[in-house]
Amino acid sequence: ASGGVPDQGNASRYQEVSRGNCEGHTATIARVRNDKLGSIMSTVAPARNLTPPVPAEVCRDFFKSSKIEWLETNGTGAFAMGTVAGVNTRRYHAALLVSLKPPVERRVLVARMEDQVTIDGVNYELGACQYPGAVAPQGFQYLDEFRADPCATWTFGLNGAKLEKQIYLIEGKQAGIVRYR
Repeated sequence: ASGGVPDQGNASRYQEVSRGNCEGHTATIARVRNDKLGSIMSTVAPARNLTPPVPAEVCRDFFKSSKIEWLETNGTGAFAMGTVAGVNTRRYHAALLVSLKPPVERRVLVARMEDQVTIDGVNYELGACQYPGAVAPQGFQYLDEFRADPCATWTFGLNGAKLEKQIYLIEGKQAGIVRYR
């Protein structure tokens, strides 16, 4: 796999976690060093001017981009969380994890999406799944940029065409939006 498959033994490294909302809510960012979601949630602090976009050379390096995490919340205990590479590397990574009795009883509603787009007869698989010794598909290779502000946003370069994917949650509701443009 291009960029190498990450060593699962390095899980205690610092991870970057960002929170934003495409509806214009205050965004937060934190650097955390814990695998437990409760610890991650408690260490997130308010911030202004989120981190700069993750550039193509980092996005396309699986070893690096699979370790950079993003987080979207809705104020009820639901969240969406994953990695820049698009691969779910933790059990609580999901496109939508809802809270049945806010803020507890969390359930994964959408684990991930398998995004595909066809341009001029060429099929591009934009997702990523990690298997023992392999990553397939490798959609991160098409990433030109990832931004956490104002929400989780991936920009793909596909044979001269640009495609933007955004994930954000609706404040106060057990629902999320995935937008492509």
